[in-house]
Formats: sequence, structure tokens, C-alpha cells
Amino acid sequence: MSQRPSRILSLVAAIFAGAALLLGGSSAASAGPLESNPLAGVRLFVDHDTPAWYQWRAYRSSGQKTKAALVWKIAREPRALWLGRFTRPNFDVKVRQRIDAASAQGSVPVFTVLRAQATGCGPHYMAGGRAEDARTRAWYDHLARAIGNDRVVIAFEPDSLGTIECQAPSRRDDRIRLLRYGVSALSRLPNATIYLEAGASDWEPARRTARQLRAIGIRKVRGFMLNATHQDWTSNNIQHGLRISRLTGGKHFVINTAENGRGPIHH
Repeated sequence: MSQRPSRILSLVAAIFAGAALLLGGSSAASAGPLESNPLAGVRLFVDHDTPAWYQWRAYRSSGQKTKAALVWKIAREPRALWLGRFTRPNFDVKVRQRIDAASAQGSVPVFTVLRAQATGCGPHYMAGGRAEDARTRAWYDHLARAIGNDRVVIAFEPDSLGTIECQAPSRRDDRIRLLRYGVSALSRLPNATIYLEAGASDWEPARRTARQLRAIGIRKVRGFMLNATHQDWTSNNIQHGLRISRLTGGKHFVINTAENGRGPIHH
């Protein structure tokens, strides 16, 4: 794949639940030389143990070629394995199983980390308090040990920045510190390409998001991700991402395009 020499990039890949458009800023982070794209030419893991994959095989085996071709458009796409409090027991075993399966396939697994608690919203919501923060820090360390030196892509904490104001005012700085800890722990992995949550173009202003990204340590990782849980138009996210990139030292970013083919739900 060719890469444009300026800011707009080089690669279409599936990161979250389907396709993700990757775009570049003016500088790169770890996991590759400056100006290189760590995902260029990388084959992302396609799970063969999914309903779509089994349906595709069934249609193909029964000679239903038209239906097989339609389902193949879903079955062939890489999908992230989401990890969080819900991944139990033995989440590290599940991580290793995905890494081993990807290695056997000659591909790279994608993990979406969703561990920081954000199940409520209100002026008194404590998100589990400091005890939960301690458990989350230990979980980040556990995940880092489970991944080790293996090649992975990590999408870090969807919605974590845009929902900070859902917590009690006394807890908001704690959330920044918690996310900073997770970024630091995972950024030490030598073969991980990491993108931090940065909301979407129909959410928080670029300047505010960039300030939060700087606070949690975006300088330590490859870049940030947009539209992970939203459905705003890709063109809007490109412009929004470029604004954030300019405010974060030219960081690269990815845009989830898996569910926004018809744009935002409210349109």
C-alpha cells in the first residue's frame, strides 16, 4: 500500500469490531522508526471461532455461493478481543490463547482494553473509589505480564476521557492518574502498538481532548483512536483527528468505520 507523503495515510485495517481507517500526523511514536507505519503490511487476526465464520463455511459447503459471499464480508474481518472486569476467570489465559492463535495464523491480535469502571454518571458517582483504582492498576500490570514481548495492537479504554465528568468532582483527577498509570504500564511493552481513546468528532472539543491525552501520556504511545463507540461521519472524524494531532505533537490516529456507513444515529 502506498503512503501519502504528508499527513493522511496509508492503511485500512479492522481494529474494533470491523474496519478502521488509519491516519497519520507528522511524527510517530514507539513500535517503529519515525514516519513508519507499524501496521503497514501487518495481517490482523481473524477469529475462525465466530458465528459468522461458521455460517460462511456452512453456506460454502452447501453450495449457496451468493449467501456465502455476503457472509464472507463479515467473517473475513479482524475483530478485537475486548478485555475488562467481565473477562473472567483467568483473563490472562484468554489473552495468551488469542496471542497463540494469532501466531499460528501468522497474524497480530487486537485487544480493546475496557477496565476502568464507568457504569454510572452523577455528581456523587465514585466509580468504585480508590480501592477500585488499585484493583485496576493491578489489572493493567497483569495484562502487561500476560502480553510480554508478543506483537499486539491495543485500543485503550474506550469512552474513558469523555466520561470523566460523569464522576464526582473529587474523583476526576484520580481517573486521569489511573489512565496515566495504565498507559505507562502498557507502553513499556516492546512490541505493542497502542492507540488511546479520544472520543469522536461529535463529542468533546479537540482542544480539551488533546489536553487530556497529554495528561495521560500520549507521548509514550503510537497515537489515539476516534469513533470507537460513536457513528459520526468519517470525514468529520478526519478533520477532528487532525486538530487533535496538531495539539499532541502530530500523533497518528485511527478511526473506527465499522458502524458509521449511514452516519450518526440522530441524523
